[in-house]
Amino acid sequence: VLMRTAVEKIDGQESMLAAARRMAEKQIGSLLVTEAGEVTGIVTETDLARNALPYNLDSRVTRVDSIMNRPVIDIDINRTVHGASELMAEKGVRHLVVTENRKIMGILSVRDLIRMISVRDRPRFLAQSRNVPS
Repeated sequence: VLMRTAVEKIDGQESMLAAARRMAEKQIGSLLVTEAGEVTGIVTETDLARNALPYNLDSRVTRVDSIMNRPVIDIDINRTVHGASELMAEKGVRHLVVTENRKIMGILSVRDLIRMISVRDRPRFLAQSRNVPS
């Protein structure tokens, strides 16, 4: 499976520090943000780095919902990898929520796409590199 199906969530009132710790603990790059049980946004490692650190925001008290991205950009599970990469580029995002019949099935990240492409193209790359003169 290309995407991560274990979707992690965090309440929007939680702190940036709690989000960073959860991402580190789970070794993931994003969390869906909820309010009253409903997904209202997404917070990523990039959000922490770009929207918080440069402004000396106190990660212990700054709420996740103040730096999250909204709305969440989603893609139907039946779309192609090419379609996913185009949507990421068009929207300027690195994570897409994958849905099927409006139900969240997982999160697809740029890392997932790179991993898939590297696995798919590795044999061809290795074959080509053997034919390159030193």
